[in-house]
Amino acid sequence: MANSPSPLSTTSHLVFLQLFTRLLTFAMNRTLLRLASTAAYGTASIQFELLISTILFLAREGVRGALLRSNTDSKTMSKEKTASDSNVPSRPPLLSYLPLAWGIPLAVGTAAFYALSWAGPETRAQPFFQEAVAIYAVAALIELTAEPMHNVTMVSLRTQVRVRAEGLAIACKTLATMAVLLYGEHVTGDGQLALLAFAAGQLTYASTLVGVYAAHYSITWLSDCTPSQLRQSSTATTSQTRLALAMTGQSLVKHVLTECDKLILAWVAPLTDQGGYAVAVNYGSLLARVILQPIEETLRVHFSRAKAEAGNNEKDTSSADVKTSSTDRARRTLLDVLAVQLGLSLIFLTFAVPYLPVLLPFVLTPKWMATSAPRILQAWMWYVPVLAVNGSMEAYVSSLSSESALGAWSRYLTFASPIFPATALGLYRAGFGDEALVYANIANLAARIAYCVRFAFPAGTASLRDVLPGRAAVVACAVANVAIRTSATFVLGNAAYPWLLRVAVHVAIGGCLGVACVSAWWVGDNMPQRLGLDGWMGLGMMQSRLRRLTKSGVKEE
Repeated sequence: MANSPSPLSTTSHLVFLQLFTRLLTFAMNRTLLRLASTAAYGTASIQFELLISTILFLAREGVRGALLRSNTDSKTMSKEKTASDSNVPSRPPLLSYLPLAWGIPLAVGTAAFYALSWAGPETRAQPFFQEAVAIYAVAALIELTAEPMHNVTMVSLRTQVRVRAEGLAIACKTLATMAVLLYGEHVTGDGQLALLAFAAGQLTYASTLVGVYAAHYSITWLSDCTPSQLRQSSTATTSQTRLALAMTGQSLVKHVLTECDKLILAWVAPLTDQGGYAVAVNYGSLLARVILQPIEETLRVHFSRAKAEAGNNEKDTSSADVKTSSTDRARRTLLDVLAVQLGLSLIFLTFAVPYLPVLLPFVLTPKWMATSAPRILQAWMWYVPVLAVNGSMEAYVSSLSSESALGAWSRYLTFASPIFPATALGLYRAGFGDEALVYANIANLAARIAYCVRFAFPAGTASLRDVLPGRAAVVACAVANVAIRTSATFVLGNAAYPWLLRVAVHVAIGGCLGVACVSAWWVGDNMPQRLGLDGWMGLGMMQSRLRRLTKSGVKEE
């Protein structure tokens, strides 16, 4: 029997998936910025994305969390591993069909409300607007049919299946969007098919995703998505259903808070401003999507298994000691992750903030440089570290909370919800412009982190000082900051040399300083020992893995 995938393997697969998809999206956006109007781009990237994310998030997020936390998962894991080895996967639980049952009325109601009431006159006046909204709703329902297969994939840690499915789906989405855009440019030349192009891309993504999953597992799984099966899913395990409902209620509050910036933009801002904000967010979220999202998803799986293990062991042994040890291990993992994130965040801010204005003209065209996109991206540099810490903390809270604790968490989110609009309004009045939305998001996440810290680290359990960067890292970053400012003055500002040469030298200096800062943090904070790596600077583990790979290769020969 093959060994189960490690969290590191799971994370690496998800990082590769996000890197691949974001690079394709980046390439597509470069072309879309030339082919699509700012109004169409703003509509698709802000309003249509908000529409489909609302449908998908509310329909499936609570069920996904409930299935990951199910106490039966750890008991059936050995069966799933055996099925994985023989390529004959077990049937998904009935609860995993519930998102489609919820999604049908949710998609119809949300799409109708958006198209007929919520969208502004300027948005509704665009060509093929209603057709595009209908296609997005259908695409959401098609994507929800893949939920049973997705849940089995995540619970059994078959991340390579997800990488293939979502990687191919995003590639096909990119090609479909580009094909319709180029066809519209060739036939009409006025961008009338822009909204249909985005809708066609989303429909292609959903269809490809379901097709790849069905080909891997079995096409017969799709036959389970019948009305009778969907009705049975509503009467699945009572405890799981209650947990799914509780987590869905929490997801509703979190979704409103997470997407509050898009809600405000779509409600009050003209489409051209929405386009500029969308460009900045797409580029700013590149790091968050590639690195932070896979880490958060892996932590959710890890913490949910710790919760399930604690529940099963407590039931078997009638002792609270085993449950406590599982919780302590999960808390220790969270501390290690936070230590890595805070150390890297310090280094990231040291270099990203001063170097972004230098590199931005190579990414954005003059048309977009004249918008608020550069200022929003500058604000995003401060947002990324907060986003990283919040993702890890909320993964812990949502995975290890009881139903009553989830209710308290939802009530706190509701109580803290005025923070975002109040902060955004105050910053707007202070003249911050659209970047006020980013800073308001930082304030909102800070309030959520405060609750998570209180939940995860009760008095006497751990010292948060252990996760702060050490003296060596702080001193190295401070020296690097002074060196970067000096280089900007005497190298970048020296008009006697060509601009590209000055930029190249300035960036090279930053690269050398970056290596020095990472080394100071890695060695000074003793990260190899903290993360359980062997040998000098963790090279021992790499050597042992290479030896294992070599031995396995010899055996195969």
